Amino acid sequence: MRFPHGLGDCANFAHLLKLMQSKGLNVGLCCDEDKNFVFSGLALEEPDCSHAEVHFLPYFEPRDPCPEIADQYWLYNKTGTNMLVSPFPPCEDPAKLWDELCDVRLQLAPHVPEEDYRAVDEFLAQLPKPIVLIHPMGNTGAEFKNIPPDKVIQLCKEVLQRMSGTIILLDWDNRVPRLPTWRVRHLVDDWLRPNVSQLVALMDRSDLLISIDSGPLHLARMLDIPVIGLFPTLTKHPARVALPNSRAVNIVPKGVAPECNRQTRIRYNIVESPSSEPFDLRYIAIVAAKMLSGPRYLGQEMIGADMQLQQFVLEWERGSLDASQTYNDRNAGFDILFREIVTRFASPSIVETGCIRHPEDWKGAGYSTYLLGAMMDRLGGSLISVDNDGEHCGFARNATKELKSVTVVEMDSVAYLRRRTEPIDVLVLDSMDTWMDETPKNVLREVQASLACLHSRSIIVIDDTTYFAKDFQGNGRLAVPWLLSHGWRILHSGYQTLLVRKEG
Repeated sequence: MRFPHGLGDCANFAHLLKLMQSKGLNVGLCCDEDKNFVFSGLALEEPDCSHAEVHFLPYFEPRDPCPEIADQYWLYNKTGTNMLVSPFPPCEDPAKLWDELCDVRLQLAPHVPEEDYRAVDEFLAQLPKPIVLIHPMGNTGAEFKNIPPDKVIQLCKEVLQRMSGTIILLDWDNRVPRLPTWRVRHLVDDWLRPNVSQLVALMDRSDLLISIDSGPLHLARMLDIPVIGLFPTLTKHPARVALPNSRAVNIVPKGVAPECNRQTRIRYNIVESPSSEPFDLRYIAIVAAKMLSGPRYLGQEMIGADMQLQQFVLEWERGSLDASQTYNDRNAGFDILFREIVTRFASPSIVETGCIRHPEDWKGAGYSTYLLGAMMDRLGGSLISVDNDGEHCGFARNATKELKSVTVVEMDSVAYLRRRTEPIDVLVLDSMDTWMDETPKNVLREVQASLACLHSRSIIVIDDTTYFAKDFQGNGRLAVPWLLSHGWRILHSGYQTLLVRKEG
């Protein structure tokens, strides 16, 4: 087949070819000579590209996103759309094929000639570290994705203020303005106009890539470099143009595509910038500093997801004083909980009583079913959320349908806990509203019903529980003192109270 497309399309197409090879399809490829390196390691045939029977693959654009995108990712993604067209074989289960495509992993670094690495190492030797690559301008669809020249300069300033290393501007066409400082280098001015192999070597030796939807961003999926993808418009939304990359966090401006973001943010590690501006430069630089500092909850191989979890916990969960002058700091509770989870459990099992019931209610009720599920999806754990209200359960199931780790059970929480026999690593209690007189008694019943499932390393989280004047208030008013007198200790107490066994 003939594939005369750009670097980014070639990088994504290489994953599709690898998948088709695994299905027994014998592939011969004609592409632009300068793109051949992208397909290294695929053992492709080399057909006579002048032959009339060579199939031209146009690489179709996907549909515009719709509310059902989470059920049919492939229809709204460029590579997903093209996995279903000729000359590829008919597919009876595109959802399964799409998941297989997203699981394809290719590595270009082993195919880079040693002389290219030597050239890169010589170029970088005297530069302050870390090395941050910024690719602000591409060729196709420039009006939908490029960073304006004045914004490029400001982005460099914002990034430099938050790190001590060097920025290298990836610019082949002399369109990007220069910032005269030792810590900003221009690819061509200060080094050379690299071929793809040399670019791969440079990316492999660098610490972070900040890029619009263009070749380097998609090429990065074939390396281990952390990535910040910038997607200012729905036309260039990551779910439309990219394959998921566990080392990439993708920034979409607030309000640009809220429904699309909600449907796809887990798979694509999407975070929303606080501003509706196409490029929130300060926020991009803040995320860059976090990426360079390393992950907070997950491993380096999932640093993109870690950045998203940090937004959920440290930004969206951050509350304030409510009308009763109670300080809501769930951000602190969930932050401690997540860090404890990764040190205590390999594949955590969480039970939550009381599921989410309102959309995106992060600062109000904590949106815990979604948040905990987002963490469990990344850790290979499970979350069972129990609620006796069918309407609440229906909402929670719909809101978490992107999360494979979440099961919502419609049942009385105490009855469920008494019936359960499997161990519980984390028990999160929030089944009744704080203003109800019965709530503290019900929380105590839930604790007592769950004891047989709790082990020496288990964690109990009681929401809406604060301390005042030598006493606990709210949901845990009865349960916390009871637990303290039965071998448990406080790990953290704010708006949430976290308890562990004294010996644990």
